[in-house]
Amino acid sequence: LADFQLATPGPEIAWVADRGTGLVWKLSPDGRTGLFAKGRFSLGGVAVNRRDRSCWISDTSTGLHWIDSAGEVEAIDSELAQAGALSFDPGGDTGWVADRQDGSVYSFSSDRLDSLNLVQVDASFVDPFQLEAIGGGCWVADRQGRILLYSAEGNRIADWRGFEDLVAIAAVDAPLLSEGGNTVWAIVDAGQTLLRLVVEGGEAQVLELPFDRAIALDVDDRTGNCWVLGERDIALFSAEGGPMTHWSQVDLGVTSVTGDGINESVWLAAASALWKLSIDLEGQTRLDGFSSTLEIVVDPGTP
Repeated sequence: LADFQLATPGPEIAWVADRGTGLVWKLSPDGRTGLFAKGRFSLGGVAVNRRDRSCWISDTSTGLHWIDSAGEVEAIDSELAQAGALSFDPGGDTGWVADRQDGSVYSFSSDRLDSLNLVQVDASFVDPFQLEAIGGGCWVADRQGRILLYSAEGNRIADWRGFEDLVAIAAVDAPLLSEGGNTVWAIVDAGQTLLRLVVEGGEAQVLELPFDRAIALDVDDRTGNCWVLGERDIALFSAEGGPMTHWSQVDLGVTSVTGDGINESVWLAAASALWKLSIDLEGQTRLDGFSSTLEIVVDPGTP
């Protein structure tokens, strides 16, 4: 990964949240240029609505905000005490947001920005730090070591508990209660263990990591394959949990990974830089100048 080359631009839009500056950047499709930056937000979460290609931001001080693809910013009245984790259903206008103050999780429709009509999940969580929306539902991970699946109406569908040091989850984008739509991947035991959890039958599959500690992961929406990031390694697992590829000695200092199977690319983020690469981690472009990258969210465009 030493040589940097030009990555072919595509229809995708990438948004980058920089926690250090509070800015949210829209990037060019090739990942080489920051088109504009908006903020400054006290960032709690960031997500993309693929229907209108807008970016949504949760600000822990001022609630929810919306940025359209042209750069218009609008504050949304949500009545959240402390907006946190945020996710959007890839196939629709349903968003999910956590309130960090009381541990609540809500679904909402983005059809009307003046009235989100928050629907509360019938549960209280201990710091719900990650939400993963899928077709008609959402996975919730909290600091009590729980991973739960809810429908848009707030009904609990699956419930796993007792995980030590839960780091992150990533879910397959598929209709709720469909084949493949009830699978979530998780990093637990402070990065020592990778799990693939399947609702049908309550299966919890433990997968062998090809490196010491995992720090982040993401599931490819098109194939269901899972990217797992280590401190100096990247591994790719099949949708069924089989090992596929392992890249070692990746000396980029990256902390997050976002796979885009539709455009066959991968986005990697470090604290001060990000990379866009082809699916085989070639054809790199690099963009510097960030202070503390929180997250990259990508709208892949029309398949």
